[in-house]
Amino acid sequence: MAGFKMQVTVSAGDLGFTIPAADLGTYNATVDWGDSSSDTITAYDDADLAHIYAGAGTYEVEITGSFPSIYFNDGGDKDKVVAITDWGDAGDFDGFTSLFHSFHGCTSLVTLASGGILAPTATSFRYCFYGCSSLSAIPSGLFDTCTAADTFNTCFRDCVSLTAIPSGLFDNNTAATSFSYCFYGTSISAIPSGLFDNNTSVTYFSSCFYGTPISAIPSGLFDNNTAATSFLGCFQGCVSLTAIPSGLFDNNTAATSFSYCFYGDTSITAIPSELFDNNTAVTSFSNGFRGCTSAVIPRDVFYPDGDQDTRFLDQSVDFTSCFSDCGTSTTGSILPDLWNCDFGIGSPTNTTWVNNHSPSTCNFKNVPTAWGGYITAPSDPTITNSSESTIGGGDSVTLTVTDGLPIQYLGKVEITDGVHTEEQTVTSWSDTSISFTVVPGALDDGSVDIYVTTDRGQVNATGYAVTFVDSDTPGTLTGSGAFGSIDGAKSTVDTPGTLSGSGALGSIDGAKSTVDALGTLTGSGAFGSIGSILADDTIGTLTGSGILGSISGVAAKFDALGTLTGSGAFGSIDDLYIDIDDILGTLTGSGAFGSVDGAKSTVDALGILSGSGAFGSVDGAKSTVDALGILSGSGAFGSVDGAKSTVDTPGILSGSGALGSVSGVAAKFDAVGTLSGSGAFGSVDSTYVRIPVDVYAFIQRADGVVMPLGYTVTLA
Repeated sequence: MAGFKMQVTVSAGDLGFTIPAADLGTYNATVDWGDSSSDTITAYDDADLAHIYAGAGTYEVEITGSFPSIYFNDGGDKDKVVAITDWGDAGDFDGFTSLFHSFHGCTSLVTLASGGILAPTATSFRYCFYGCSSLSAIPSGLFDTCTAADTFNTCFRDCVSLTAIPSGLFDNNTAATSFSYCFYGTSISAIPSGLFDNNTSVTYFSSCFYGTPISAIPSGLFDNNTAATSFLGCFQGCVSLTAIPSGLFDNNTAATSFSYCFYGDTSITAIPSELFDNNTAVTSFSNGFRGCTSAVIPRDVFYPDGDQDTRFLDQSVDFTSCFSDCGTSTTGSILPDLWNCDFGIGSPTNTTWVNNHSPSTCNFKNVPTAWGGYITAPSDPTITNSSESTIGGGDSVTLTVTDGLPIQYLGKVEITDGVHTEEQTVTSWSDTSISFTVVPGALDDGSVDIYVTTDRGQVNATGYAVTFVDSDTPGTLTGSGAFGSIDGAKSTVDTPGTLSGSGALGSIDGAKSTVDALGTLTGSGAFGSIGSILADDTIGTLTGSGILGSISGVAAKFDALGTLTGSGAFGSIDDLYIDIDDILGTLTGSGAFGSVDGAKSTVDALGILSGSGAFGSVDGAKSTVDALGILSGSGAFGSVDGAKSTVDTPGILSGSGALGSVSGVAAKFDAVGTLSGSGAFGSVDSTYVRIPVDVYAFIQRADGVVMPLGYTVTLA
């Protein structure tokens, strides 16, 4: 058992030491001076609190009994205290009731005793260790028993030798309301994660970490401090701080001041978007980022685009010098368009908020004179030219624009057909031009108007007219993801058979495939191609590593005579390839296209499919391909139980016996080009296949005429 103990050092010529006490509560204590002498103390100003030692040296002073408060308050014999060696045990020492100014100014105090301060009823630790410039460490659990503590204001201020904060230092101090100036001027280099998690009643973090060499702020540091009202100067002068975590103040909706919060933090390189979006009660951002010379300012630091009418409505907010000298040594900053905000009956303070900026580092050229800039009457934008007079989905367009344009992307481009209006994807924005990618949305084909809106909300008075066409003439495939859509882009087949939507047959990665008058597929995404290797020979030879029907990279070729070869040939089974090898075009081989149980199918000079395995036949009933490409007969291509499927002129499959059906189970071809259903084309054991390319098949008749079998499938 022990009382409170501290070591003091006295020197020759100054052998006296006085314990200062505050006029708080009842004193009934014994002081052991460490030189075999002791005194009884009964009042805060008891004469026996002063002691003269016989010689120079270091002595351990112990206090037992009731001694409510030590009160050096930067005076008296403060420089003679060198260590606190024991905080005392409850049986011998009643504990402190206040630590207000207790060791303030004890510049020679180097170490604190391990364990916690015995002060279960003490409410104030204000200025407790203020100016203890030699204090080298904070013991873990120092405040664990101080559960009534409500303020740590200036507690460790100017303890310049402190380099670390122990994790969980304030975990038990749930009544705390203030950490203002707590670590001001210390040498701490890191803030423990969750340092304030349990301090849900805190209202003040003013200058808490002022001037410290911290390099980072833990994410979520203030998440639980929803009652906090002031972050004034919280991280001011933290010149080593390089970043601000996104959402740092999201939960601090009661905050009223961020003045000087990051003032002078010259190493911060970026300010997070919407950092103050939730802090709608703030009345002052003055000097908030002043002097953050390396920081890039985001346009939406206070609000997302579109909230200009409501964010500061009827509020009087002080923006004085908020961004003065901020971002001046870098480029890319976009000053928030506060001049476009509706302050209603509020009166913002704004004239010096962006001092010392220039158009070379940000969009300062857009700031009106009323907001400290030099634009007095900016003009509406005017579109003078478009690089494309006819546009469609995915096209890149560049507009030439004059008057009122910002230097950065601060506005938007919209296209309207009079009924629908679609915002476009802007890719670049400069003083003289805007480039964007066409987003068709619900726009109808025909004449449309383009509008440009600047960050000041100004719009070109007259729309710039262009022609919008998002589908081509019947039979032409255009775009990046049509029949057999890519990434969910939907293709449709309209009445005349035109494929429309965002992409073309066989396209890969947005490369357009087209079908010309002869039916040749061309383009880097041509039918059957993989990795931009083309499959487009006019005589029907599919070549390249990604040709139609290949398996495991083994090429299947369709030569001038129509022979499919290769172990991966289209329709082959168990590596047995199919030949169209005689003059009449007989399909042979155990895996012959359309064969059943090895029985061959024959295509005669008239194009009649016959044989027990005839292409599309059911129960031996013949299918016929006429001059128009119509499949007919009870065994028509894809038919089930006599229900006829037809391939009409534009290539539309119809009928109850959908393409690829097995055992009466229809295979479906859905909106995005996927063959599904238990009988899907090529399925085995009811497992349907997805086919990664679009297929259009041909048969060469004996008379040399190439006739379409008349089916188109999407392998997805």
